[in-house]
Amino acid sequence: MEESNWFLDIQELPDVPHDIPKQSLEITEVAPGSPAETLNLAKGDWFVSINDIAAASADIPEVLVSEKIVDYVFILESGSKMIKVSTPALPVGVRTEFASEDIVKNYESKPLHDFEGLKTLWQRRDYKHIRSICSAAKSSGFANRSGLSKKVTKQLHDILVAICKVEEGKTDITDVYEKFQTFVKENWYGLTTDLTGVLDYYIALGCRAEDDLNGYRNAMSRAMESPGNKECPRLKAEAKKGNISYVKESPPTGGRFGPIKGAEVLVGDKLPRWKDSLVVPYCLMLTYRGNGPYEDALKVYRSIYPFMKPKMGPMIVLTTERDRPRDNPEYFLSEDAMAAEDLPISVLYSQSVAWTDAVIAGAPEFLVVSKKGAKILWRDGLYDDFCYWKMLSVVENELA
Repeated sequence: MEESNWFLDIQELPDVPHDIPKQSLEITEVAPGSPAETLNLAKGDWFVSINDIAAASADIPEVLVSEKIVDYVFILESGSKMIKVSTPALPVGVRTEFASEDIVKNYESKPLHDFEGLKTLWQRRDYKHIRSICSAAKSSGFANRSGLSKKVTKQLHDILVAICKVEEGKTDITDVYEKFQTFVKENWYGLTTDLTGVLDYYIALGCRAEDDLNGYRNAMSRAMESPGNKECPRLKAEAKKGNISYVKESPPTGGRFGPIKGAEVLVGDKLPRWKDSLVVPYCLMLTYRGNGPYEDALKVYRSIYPFMKPKMGPMIVLTTERDRPRDNPEYFLSEDAMAAEDLPISVLYSQSVAWTDAVIAGAPEFLVVSKKGAKILWRDGLYDDFCYWKMLSVVENELA
């Protein structure tokens, strides 16, 4: 879609509130070349609402794929200006940050092991609000809102409380790190990589306190395997302090990828043609056939593809697992929706050494490959629309 059609209406609203409305999100970063940049949004501005829903409580990707018209409200210029922007369900390309109180509120409907918000509180060293989430989970009887069993959720509750005690100087790490180690070993399959990364951080600290330097290095190396953890300031600082080298990734940016030969098509009629696109995104699902991050990523792709064609081609998913897992059907809602809506996606099953020899730290991982020469122009996350707008800016600069 042409940039001239991004916005249906932009109006400045009168009577800017004296205080920032509750459950607004502070903008921390604006993607280059994005609609947000066109609107002159900047770090320190506020995302107030989407379709009259407070930004902090809205499922923004779901709103974007389920509505044809989406209205945003932003507060700009240090709170001196408020605008309302009407769009054809346009993802605008901002990174935002939740207030601690809103993170706690969101856990009213989240399972305790959904660690995205908890990791933010941990990074802030905000143990008061982590305790609030733990108290709410205990008061609700560790209700299973999908995910881990009540028994495992209780264990996780106890571990989070122990982390708070360690940080508050009420418990020594040597008294609890082996419990963390056992928990991760027994439940790793059901835990997110940011949660295991934080727990491995404490396992590493425990090993170092016991002069087990090999254990320390192994634990911190595991903590830094996930692409998201590599960007976590606390984890990065400890890895740097311990001189921990990360797992080398392949294929690297600037390298070549493909071609994929002899693949079985699981979703989509056939491998789509390049057509006139500059690039095609690949989603690598080594050893997996879908998970929560995969569903999240495809939902974002559904919302942003109409605004990026023909610059960006179809999503090509590569997996080494032919069959879907029987549990967690919610991991495939967007994949099924894309097939039903005739959006361009191909899910390919292949054991081809052209890509399974790649070093993949997590699943899914993403590559964006040029039309000419199959050069890898981007190897990074594509979990939100900010990533897509930033990726397209990087790619266009590379190809200029």
